[in-house]
Amino acid sequence: MHTSSLTIRKFQFARAQFDNDSVPGILSLTDFVVDGQPLANRLNVARASLEFASSSLDSIDPSERRRYAEELLARREPTNQLGSGRVVIYRCHCGSDYCGVVSTRIIRDADLILWRDIGIEQEDGLDFEHAHIAQLVFSSAEYDTEISRFFGLG
Repeated sequence: MHTSSLTIRKFQFARAQFDNDSVPGILSLTDFVVDGQPLANRLNVARASLEFASSSLDSIDPSERRRYAEELLARREPTNQLGSGRVVIYRCHCGSDYCGVVSTRIIRDADLILWRDIGIEQEDGLDFEHAHIAQLVFSSAEYDTEISRFFGLG
């Protein structure tokens, strides 16, 4: 892939503050941070709403965390309840993907990680009208290091 025309983004995990539309106050949630800005803010989705309040980033189950890390690293075929083969980024607080999710396709291409067509996915397909980022590109070395750090991979 020709990289001179691509903008390589900085990727990290961090606690981010979100206004809570369900209960008065601010929620502090772990989020994907791209170039210093929470991904939810870039997509203009309400991360603290019940609709997108859950993420596999929050899981304390070791096998779930390892599975999710492997999906983010594009080393495992993603599984979601919708059967689309896309990686779920945010889901409903109830844990059901059928309520609608924010998802992406993650591709490992040599020294790059590509997140493609990031947006809202529902049972009837992708909804790019309300939230969509066509592509984010990350250095695979930096991305892999951050995934390993966050998930405690050895």
